[in-house]
Amino acid sequence: MGKNSYYYGGNTNIREAVKGYFQVLTPKDKIIVSILLVVLVIVFLVVQKLVTLSIIVGRTKQYERMPNAYQEITNDVSNEIKKHEIFKKDDKVKTISTTRRNSKTVKYYDSNRVSTLEEDGTSRSLSTKNIANITTNFLGPTTLGDMITDCFKFKLNTEQVETVDCYVISGIQSSDVFYVEDDVKNVKLYLAKKTDLPVKIVEELHNGKIRVTSYRYEFDVVTDKDVLMQGVRR
Repeated sequence: MGKNSYYYGGNTNIREAVKGYFQVLTPKDKIIVSILLVVLVIVFLVVQKLVTLSIIVGRTKQYERMPNAYQEITNDVSNEIKKHEIFKKDDKVKTISTTRRNSKTVKYYDSNRVSTLEEDGTSRSLSTKNIANITTNFLGPTTLGDMITDCFKFKLNTEQVETVDCYVISGIQSSDVFYVEDDVKNVKLYLAKKTDLPVKIVEELHNGKIRVTSYRYEFDVVTDKDVLMQGVRR
């Protein structure tokens, strides 16, 4: 009881001291102090958001460098491709794109070549410098200046998605962040707090409709058989 009384009494004394301090200030000083307090709160919120954002970007970039990874991307009826899968093992990558009509296109990436196998059995092999990879970093800012700017653009909240605690980054309207089509009005990016991996992206379209793209990841599960080239004529 004594400790609690002292504790609350201490808080009361602090409040009284602050109240007394404001009473002796001139009206002009009160305005200056109020402005300074507002600035301090804004700075605190920006720094807090900056630290969270930098941690997220750092972790998501690390995932993209992992040698063994699987990514599944599914979206609603707005897009032609309903599911896209990426299998990555060391320097070999296989992708499978499935359309609304359930036709599949399989691509094999090996060194500087990409080989494509269509649903009808036709295939082709071409040289390429663009090797497919899993995508985990949808934020993209790499410099401190970019991150500070984004802290003022973004809204960072938390929300639970199917029992998963997520960061929700909203207010994304610029292609500086990641590719946004012309018909998109606003974007919400959901990231699992435990892993910082994307869970889904919700796009609000100018016509009032909502488009949802969901993401699923697994690591250290892809085998040699998963990326083995089959049915392609070189």
